[in-house]
Amino acid sequence: MIFWPEAGREIGLGHVMECLALANVCRDKGTDAHFVFQNFAGAAAQIDGAGFTYSTALMEDGVDLIESRAKGKGWVVVDHRSADIANLRRLRRKGHKVLVIDQLGKKDISADVLINPSIVEDWLQYRFPDGQPVCCFGPEFALLRDEFIDVPDRARGGDTLRVLVTMGGVDRTGVTMRIVEAILSLGLTAEIDIVIGSGFPHMDDLLRLVRGQEHRFTVACGVNDMAARMSRADLAFSAGGNTLYELARTGTPAIVLWEDPHEEILGHAFARRGTCVCVGRGAEVPVDVIAEHLRVLLNEPMQRSRMRNEARDLVDGRGAERVCGILSPQSPDGGLA
Repeated sequence: MIFWPEAGREIGLGHVMECLALANVCRDKGTDAHFVFQNFAGAAAQIDGAGFTYSTALMEDGVDLIESRAKGKGWVVVDHRSADIANLRRLRRKGHKVLVIDQLGKKDISADVLINPSIVEDWLQYRFPDGQPVCCFGPEFALLRDEFIDVPDRARGGDTLRVLVTMGGVDRTGVTMRIVEAILSLGLTAEIDIVIGSGFPHMDDLLRLVRGQEHRFTVACGVNDMAARMSRADLAFSAGGNTLYELARTGTPAIVLWEDPHEEILGHAFARRGTCVCVGRGAEVPVDVIAEHLRVLLNEPMQRSRMRNEARDLVDGRGAERVCGILSPQSPDGGLA
Protein backbone atom coordinates (compact mmCIF):
# COMPACT_ATOMS: atom_id res chain seq x y z
CA MET A 1 0.00 0.00 0.00
CA ILE A 2 1.07 3.56 -0.62
CA PHE A 3 -0.03 6.36 1.71
CA TRP A 4 -0.08 9.94 0.50
CA PRO A 5 -0.87 12.21 3.48
CA GLU A 6 -0.72 15.99 3.65
CA ALA A 7 1.75 17.35 6.21
CA GLY A 8 3.58 20.55 6.99
CA ARG A 9 4.39 23.18 9.56
CA GLU A 10 1.10 24.99 8.96
CA ILE A 11 -1.22 21.99 9.29
CA GLY A 12 0.77 19.66 11.55
CA LEU A 13 0.67 15.87 11.60
CA GLY A 14 -3.01 14.95 11.90
CA HIS A 15 -3.23 13.40 8.43
CA VAL A 16 0.02 11.52 8.93
CA MET A 17 -1.17 10.05 12.23
CA GLU A 18 -4.43 8.86 10.65
CA CYS A 19 -2.48 7.11 7.90
CA LEU A 20 -0.06 5.58 10.39
CA ALA A 21 -2.98 4.15 12.38
CA LEU A 22 -4.29 2.40 9.28
CA ALA A 23 -0.83 1.38 8.06
CA ASN A 24 -0.01 -0.29 11.38
CA VAL A 25 -3.17 -2.41 11.33
CA CYS A 26 -2.56 -3.38 7.70
CA ARG A 27 1.03 -4.35 8.52
CA ASP A 28 -0.26 -6.59 11.31
CA LYS A 29 -2.31 -8.35 8.62
CA GLY A 30 0.77 -8.90 6.46
CA THR A 31 0.80 -5.85 4.19
CA ASP A 32 3.57 -3.27 4.42
CA ALA A 33 3.27 0.37 3.44
CA HIS A 34 5.32 3.12 1.85
CA PHE A 35 4.62 6.82 2.51
CA VAL A 36 4.83 9.71 0.07
CA PHE A 37 4.57 13.26 1.41
CA GLN A 38 5.89 16.79 1.03
CA ASN A 39 9.12 17.04 3.00
CA PHE A 40 8.46 17.87 6.67
CA ALA A 41 10.82 16.78 9.43
CA GLY A 42 8.03 16.08 11.90
CA ALA A 43 6.31 13.71 9.48
CA ALA A 44 9.56 11.98 8.60
CA ALA A 45 10.31 11.37 12.28
CA GLN A 46 6.89 9.82 12.94
CA ILE A 47 6.94 7.59 9.87
CA ASP A 48 10.54 6.50 10.35
CA GLY A 49 9.87 5.84 14.03
CA ALA A 50 6.98 3.56 13.08
CA GLY A 51 9.30 1.54 10.85
CA PHE A 52 7.89 2.50 7.45
CA THR A 53 9.81 3.65 4.40
CA TYR A 54 9.04 6.96 2.75
CA SER A 55 9.80 9.27 -0.15
CA THR A 56 9.28 13.01 -0.35
CA ALA A 57 8.04 15.19 -3.20
CA LEU A 58 6.24 18.45 -3.73
CA MET A 59 2.47 18.04 -3.62
CA GLU A 60 2.14 18.56 -7.38
CA ASP A 61 4.69 15.79 -8.01
CA GLY A 62 3.08 13.27 -5.68
CA VAL A 63 1.32 11.15 -8.31
CA ASP A 64 4.52 10.87 -10.36
CA LEU A 65 6.42 9.67 -7.31
CA ILE A 66 3.67 7.21 -6.42
CA GLU A 67 3.87 5.77 -9.92
CA SER A 68 7.62 5.36 -9.62
CA ARG A 69 7.28 3.59 -6.25
CA ALA A 70 4.22 1.46 -6.96
CA LYS A 71 4.71 -2.28 -7.11
CA GLY A 72 1.72 -3.54 -9.03
CA LYS A 73 -1.61 -1.77 -8.95
CA GLY A 74 -2.60 -1.87 -5.31
CA TRP A 75 -4.19 0.55 -2.88
CA VAL A 76 -3.25 4.22 -2.71
CA VAL A 77 -4.51 6.03 0.40
CA VAL A 78 -4.97 9.78 -0.13
CA ASP A 79 -5.41 11.94 2.97
CA HIS A 80 -5.50 15.63 1.96
CA ARG A 81 -7.72 18.49 3.08
CA SER A 82 -8.66 19.06 -0.57
CA ALA A 83 -8.21 15.82 -2.43
CA ASP A 84 -7.83 16.90 -6.07
CA ILE A 85 -10.16 14.89 -8.29
CA ALA A 86 -7.73 15.10 -11.23
CA ASN A 87 -5.10 13.26 -9.18
CA LEU A 88 -7.65 10.72 -7.94
CA ARG A 89 -8.81 10.02 -11.48
CA ARG A 90 -5.25 9.71 -12.71
CA LEU A 91 -4.43 7.10 -10.09
CA ARG A 92 -7.58 5.11 -10.89
CA ARG A 93 -6.94 5.26 -14.65
CA LYS A 94 -3.55 3.69 -14.00
CA GLY A 95 -5.27 0.77 -12.31
CA HIS A 96 -4.83 1.66 -8.65
CA LYS A 97 -7.52 1.23 -6.03
CA VAL A 98 -8.00 4.57 -4.28
CA LEU A 99 -9.05 5.13 -0.70
CA VAL A 100 -9.73 8.74 0.29
CA ILE A 101 -9.65 9.84 3.93
CA ASP A 102 -11.54 13.09 4.37
CA GLN A 103 -13.40 14.99 7.07
CA LEU A 104 -14.76 18.15 5.50
CA GLY A 105 -16.93 16.90 2.60
CA LYS A 106 -18.54 19.16 -0.02
CA LYS A 107 -16.20 18.20 -2.85
CA ASP A 108 -15.96 15.98 -5.93
CA ILE A 109 -14.51 12.57 -5.14
CA SER A 110 -13.42 9.74 -7.41
CA ALA A 111 -12.50 6.72 -5.27
CA ASP A 112 -13.17 3.10 -4.49
CA VAL A 113 -13.54 3.72 -0.74
CA LEU A 114 -14.23 6.96 1.11
CA ILE A 115 -13.63 7.30 4.85
CA ASN A 116 -15.11 10.23 6.78
CA PRO A 117 -15.43 9.83 10.57
CA SER A 118 -16.95 13.27 11.12
CA ILE A 119 -19.87 13.85 13.47
CA VAL A 120 -20.76 16.99 11.48
CA GLU A 121 -23.62 15.91 9.21
CA ASP A 122 -23.01 18.74 6.76
CA TRP A 123 -19.49 17.43 6.15
CA LEU A 124 -20.78 14.08 4.89
CA GLN A 125 -22.08 15.57 1.62
CA TYR A 126 -20.16 14.75 -1.59
CA ARG A 127 -20.46 14.64 -5.35
CA PHE A 128 -19.41 11.40 -7.07
CA PRO A 129 -19.11 12.10 -10.82
CA ASP A 130 -17.48 8.69 -11.47
CA GLY A 131 -19.88 6.62 -9.37
CA GLN A 132 -20.36 6.25 -5.64
CA PRO A 133 -17.57 4.55 -3.68
CA VAL A 134 -17.99 2.44 -0.57
CA CYS A 135 -18.72 5.13 2.03
CA CYS A 136 -17.66 4.60 5.63
CA PHE A 137 -19.07 7.50 7.60
CA GLY A 138 -19.20 8.29 11.31
CA PRO A 139 -16.96 8.10 14.40
CA GLU A 140 -16.83 4.29 14.28
CA PHE A 141 -14.39 4.84 11.39
CA ALA A 142 -12.15 7.32 13.23
CA LEU A 143 -8.57 6.22 12.50
CA LEU A 144 -6.93 6.22 15.91
CA ARG A 145 -3.59 4.68 16.79
CA ASP A 146 -3.62 1.21 18.32
CA GLU A 147 -2.90 2.62 21.78
CA PHE A 148 -6.52 3.83 21.73
CA ILE A 149 -8.00 0.36 21.20
CA ASP A 150 -7.55 -0.91 24.73
CA VAL A 151 -7.57 2.33 26.68
CA PRO A 152 -6.14 2.03 30.19
CA ASP A 153 -8.43 2.59 33.15
CA ARG A 154 -8.39 6.07 34.55
CA ALA A 155 -5.36 6.23 36.83
CA ARG A 156 -6.01 8.70 39.62
CA GLY A 157 -3.40 9.67 42.16
CA GLY A 158 -5.07 10.78 45.39
CA ASP A 159 -6.95 14.09 45.33
CA THR A 160 -4.58 15.89 42.96
CA LEU A 161 -6.27 17.11 39.80
CA ARG A 162 -4.54 16.58 36.47
CA VAL A 163 -4.83 18.87 33.46
CA LEU A 164 -3.53 17.94 30.00
CA VAL A 165 -2.61 20.66 27.50
CA THR A 166 -2.32 19.33 23.94
CA MET A 167 -2.77 21.99 21.27
CA GLY A 168 -1.57 20.01 18.27
CA GLY A 169 1.79 19.35 16.69
CA VAL A 170 2.42 22.98 15.75
CA ASP A 171 0.25 25.45 17.74
CA ARG A 172 1.37 28.23 15.43
CA THR A 173 -0.48 30.98 17.38
CA GLY A 174 1.04 30.02 20.73
CA VAL A 175 -2.19 29.29 22.60
CA THR A 176 -0.31 26.88 24.88
CA MET A 177 1.33 29.86 26.59
CA ARG A 178 -2.02 31.59 27.10
CA ILE A 179 -3.35 28.45 28.77
CA VAL A 180 -0.30 28.27 31.03
CA GLU A 181 -0.83 31.92 31.98
CA ALA A 182 -4.45 31.14 32.85
CA ILE A 183 -3.41 28.18 35.00
CA LEU A 184 -0.80 30.26 36.82
CA SER A 185 -3.34 33.00 37.49
CA LEU A 186 -5.55 30.54 39.37
CA GLY A 187 -2.78 29.29 41.65
CA LEU A 188 -3.90 25.69 41.12
CA THR A 189 -2.32 22.78 42.93
CA ALA A 190 -3.12 20.59 39.91
CA GLU A 191 -0.50 18.64 37.97
CA ILE A 192 -0.17 20.09 34.46
CA ASP A 193 0.95 17.81 31.62
CA ILE A 194 1.91 19.79 28.49
CA VAL A 195 2.43 17.82 25.27
CA ILE A 196 3.82 19.60 22.23
CA GLY A 197 4.73 18.43 18.74
CA SER A 198 7.98 18.55 16.82
CA GLY A 199 6.77 21.60 14.89
CA PHE A 200 6.12 23.69 18.03
CA PRO A 201 7.91 27.04 17.51
CA HIS A 202 7.48 28.56 20.98
CA MET A 203 9.59 26.30 23.19
CA ASP A 204 11.74 29.06 24.69
CA ASP A 205 8.69 31.10 25.65
CA LEU A 206 7.01 28.07 27.19
CA LEU A 207 10.04 27.10 29.26
CA ARG A 208 10.35 30.66 30.57
CA LEU A 209 6.74 30.55 31.74
CA VAL A 210 7.07 27.30 33.68
CA ARG A 211 10.55 27.97 35.08
CA GLY A 212 10.53 27.29 38.79
CA GLN A 213 7.25 25.38 38.51
CA GLU A 214 8.74 22.02 37.53
CA HIS A 215 7.00 20.31 40.46
CA ARG A 216 3.66 21.16 38.84
CA PHE A 217 4.38 21.31 35.10
CA THR A 218 5.80 18.64 32.83
CA VAL A 219 6.62 19.40 29.20
CA ALA A 220 6.98 16.53 26.73
CA CYS A 221 7.49 16.42 22.97
CA GLY A 222 6.55 13.68 20.53
CA VAL A 223 5.15 11.24 23.09
CA ASN A 224 4.02 7.70 22.26
CA ASP A 225 1.72 7.27 25.26
CA MET A 226 -0.94 9.87 24.55
CA ALA A 227 -3.83 7.51 25.35
CA ALA A 228 -2.42 6.94 28.84
CA ARG A 229 -1.84 10.67 29.37
CA MET A 230 -5.39 11.46 28.30
CA SER A 231 -6.77 8.74 30.54
CA ARG A 232 -4.93 10.16 33.55
CA ALA A 233 -6.25 13.68 32.97
CA ASP A 234 -9.31 15.06 34.69
CA LEU A 235 -9.55 17.70 31.98
CA ALA A 236 -7.77 18.56 28.73
CA PHE A 237 -7.23 21.62 26.57
CA SER A 238 -7.37 21.00 22.82
CA ALA A 239 -7.46 22.99 19.59
CA GLY A 240 -9.99 20.53 18.18
CA GLY A 241 -9.43 18.39 15.10
CA ASN A 242 -8.72 14.68 15.39
CA THR A 243 -7.64 15.10 19.01
CA LEU A 244 -11.32 15.39 19.95
CA TYR A 245 -11.90 11.81 18.78
CA GLU A 246 -8.96 10.65 20.89
CA LEU A 247 -10.23 12.53 23.94
CA ALA A 248 -13.67 11.05 23.40
CA ARG A 249 -12.20 7.56 23.28
CA THR A 250 -10.42 8.07 26.60
CA GLY A 251 -13.42 9.79 28.16
CA THR A 252 -11.51 12.99 28.86
CA PRO A 253 -13.57 16.19 29.21
CA ALA A 254 -12.12 19.02 27.14
CA ILE A 255 -11.95 22.76 26.74
CA VAL A 256 -11.61 23.62 23.04
CA LEU A 257 -9.69 26.72 22.00
CA TRP A 258 -9.80 26.39 18.25
CA GLU A 259 -7.32 27.75 15.72
CA ASP A 260 -8.94 27.20 12.30
CA PRO A 261 -12.60 27.61 11.27
CA HIS A 262 -13.18 23.89 10.71
CA GLU A 263 -11.96 23.25 14.26
CA GLU A 264 -14.59 25.69 15.52
CA ILE A 265 -17.35 23.78 13.72
CA LEU A 266 -16.10 20.43 14.99
CA GLY A 267 -15.62 21.76 18.51
CA HIS A 268 -19.21 22.95 18.67
CA ALA A 269 -20.42 19.61 17.27
CA PHE A 270 -18.63 17.74 20.07
CA ALA A 271 -19.94 20.29 22.58
CA ARG A 272 -23.50 19.51 21.45
CA ARG A 273 -22.72 15.86 22.14
CA GLY A 274 -21.72 16.88 25.66
CA THR A 275 -18.04 15.91 25.55
CA CYS A 276 -16.43 19.37 25.72
CA VAL A 277 -16.97 23.10 25.94
CA CYS A 278 -15.99 25.12 22.88
CA VAL A 279 -14.82 28.52 24.13
CA GLY A 280 -13.52 30.41 21.08
CA ARG A 281 -10.47 31.11 18.93
CA GLY A 282 -7.54 30.48 21.24
CA ALA A 283 -5.50 33.45 20.07
CA GLU A 284 -8.40 35.82 20.83
CA VAL A 285 -10.00 34.50 24.03
CA PRO A 286 -8.81 36.59 27.02
CA VAL A 287 -6.63 34.75 29.49
CA ASP A 288 -9.06 35.46 32.33
CA VAL A 289 -11.89 33.84 30.34
CA ILE A 290 -9.77 30.72 29.78
CA ALA A 291 -9.04 30.68 33.51
CA GLU A 292 -12.72 30.97 34.42
CA HIS A 293 -13.75 28.04 32.21
CA LEU A 294 -10.99 25.96 33.76
CA ARG A 295 -11.96 26.95 37.30
CA VAL A 296 -15.64 26.12 36.74
CA LEU A 297 -15.00 22.68 35.24
CA LEU A 298 -12.44 21.68 37.84
CA ASN A 299 -14.97 22.58 40.54
CA GLU A 300 -17.76 20.54 38.90
CA PRO A 301 -16.87 16.84 39.19
CA MET A 302 -20.42 15.77 38.33
CA GLN A 303 -20.33 17.72 35.07
CA ARG A 304 -16.97 16.17 34.17
CA SER A 305 -18.42 12.75 34.92
CA ARG A 306 -21.33 13.37 32.54
CA MET A 307 -18.90 14.56 29.87
CA ARG A 308 -16.80 11.41 30.31
CA ASN A 309 -19.82 9.16 29.87
CA GLU A 310 -21.01 10.97 26.74
CA ALA A 311 -17.51 10.82 25.26
CA ARG A 312 -16.91 7.12 25.81
CA ASP A 313 -20.20 6.27 24.09
CA LEU A 314 -19.11 8.11 20.94
CA VAL A 315 -15.81 6.49 19.86
CA ASP A 316 -14.59 2.90 20.39
CA GLY A 317 -11.13 3.19 18.79
CA ARG A 318 -11.52 0.35 16.26
CA GLY A 319 -11.90 2.41 13.10
CA ALA A 320 -8.64 1.23 11.53
CA GLU A 321 -9.62 -2.41 12.06
CA ARG A 322 -12.95 -1.79 10.35
CA VAL A 323 -11.33 -0.10 7.37
CA CYS A 324 -8.86 -2.97 6.93
CA GLY A 325 -11.76 -5.39 7.00
CA ILE A 326 -13.37 -3.45 4.16
CA LEU A 327 -10.20 -3.24 2.07
CA SER A 328 -9.15 -6.85 2.28
CA PRO A 329 -11.83 -8.58 0.17
CA GLN A 330 -11.68 -5.93 -2.55
CA SER A 331 -8.18 -6.73 -3.78
CA PRO A 332 -8.12 -9.01 -6.87
CA ASP A 333 -6.11 -11.67 -5.03
CA GLY A 334 -8.35 -11.54 -1.95
CA GLY A 335 -5.78 -9.74 0.18
CA LEU A 336 -4.57 -6.23 0.84
CA ALA A 337 -2.57 -5.26 -2.21
